[in-house]
Amino acid sequence: MWPSSSTMRAIMPLVFVVTLWSAFVCFIAEKYPNLTSYLKTASLRSALLSSFMSPLALLLTLRTNRALDRLLDARKSIGQINRAGRSLTGSFIAHVAPTNGKLALLAARYLAIFGWALKGYLRGESDEEVIRAVLPPNEAEWLLSVQTDRPIAILTRLRSLCAVAVTGTSYSLPVPSSTHLHMCNRLYDMEMAIGTCKRILGSPIPPTFTRLTSRLLCLYLGLLPLALLGFGLSPGAIVVTSFFTSYILVGVDEIGVEIEHPFPLLPLHHLASTVQKNVVDQVIMMRDMPELQM
Repeated sequence: MWPSSSTMRAIMPLVFVVTLWSAFVCFIAEKYPNLTSYLKTASLRSALLSSFMSPLALLLTLRTNRALDRLLDARKSIGQINRAGRSLTGSFIAHVAPTNGKLALLAARYLAIFGWALKGYLRGESDEEVIRAVLPPNEAEWLLSVQTDRPIAILTRLRSLCAVAVTGTSYSLPVPSSTHLHMCNRLYDMEMAIGTCKRILGSPIPPTFTRLTSRLLCLYLGLLPLALLGFGLSPGAIVVTSFFTSYILVGVDEIGVEIEHPFPLLPLHHLASTVQKNVVDQVIMMRDMPELQM
């Protein structure tokens, strides 16, 4: 709802400051009529609109577009992780489980917690409870003790399980090399998606660009009431115009700030739940699949 919007709560203090400033300018203009006459002859209105509005619109557009690119990259990475995880689970279940169920089940457990580990890494949340609940005790202790990022550690463990699957054991047959190549490609896709997420997380839009946009926006909104006086608008029209103009421009700037950091906005809980559900569904389908009748 609009009254409970986090964006509105963030921008309203500045909007109210601009509105109060415009009301103060109108009060001074009423008290000193010569100020209005001077503004009409000083061509401030045209100078303001031509000198500030075009660069400001360009900066806001570039900032918002760059932030939207980051959001789109993050969404693509999440979709790539979901698809690759589902495909990798299917490969373990179809090609490894018939001869080495223990290895396939362990890989499925790691894939089931991958979304939760990624969510914890991107948002700085704890995933220890999920890890201890899903993995065997020795595997959980290893994963919780590693120094590297847990999503990368999970992929490393899955890659080692793929290596065991392709070489075989004393009680299981090796998987074909084509299947191993497919599994490695899916791991590579997940690794690339993690790299994209880490790049977005660790490289925000340059703060110099953000500061310049904010300063130019404040300067424009500060001079806007003076330009409106030069147009001969009434005090009420000046206050209302300043309010809505500041609400729109500051709102656009705030949206760019919010989507610059997309991971708090994206449904990462849904991603983790979907990845886990895909793993569980495929394990159940393989368990309940009827035997082939020859």
